[in-house]
Amino acid sequence: MRKDKINELVAYHRNFYRTIRSELQHIYGNAINGNEFSVLRFLYIAGPQKASAISQDLKVSASHITNVTDILVKKGYITRKRTDNDRRIVKIALTKEGEELYQEMAEKRSVYFNDRFKIYSEDELNTFIQLYKKMEQ
Repeated sequence: MRKDKINELVAYHRNFYRTIRSELQHIYGNAINGNEFSVLRFLYIAGPQKASAISQDLKVSASHITNVTDILVKKGYITRKRTDNDRRIVKIALTKEGEELYQEMAEKRSVYFNDRFKIYSEDELNTFIQLYKKMEQ
């Protein structure tokens, strides 16, 4: 019985996650994808960072961050610059265009999630939060 409930939960989670990803990609359009948005968000919040800090925060490999940042550089949303103190260290930073795109997409994303979760009461939202916190333990 418990195994069946867990399998049902996993199936609902998978379907919900895929739906959210698909709907967010529709919102982002051709400008960026979800991975690129995550990098832009991290840089917007944390400021210029090394690639290793981005990969640690997003819990992805360094090679994945290299691929994503290569794309974002080509699109003109981020830059890579060597630091003056140690030329071996490369910092990744948002460009003005990257900052503007992030703000625009973050607003659209916020509207989307507010609309998506409007069917839930405050108590239900608190329950979601508590359950997710419990899963992190």
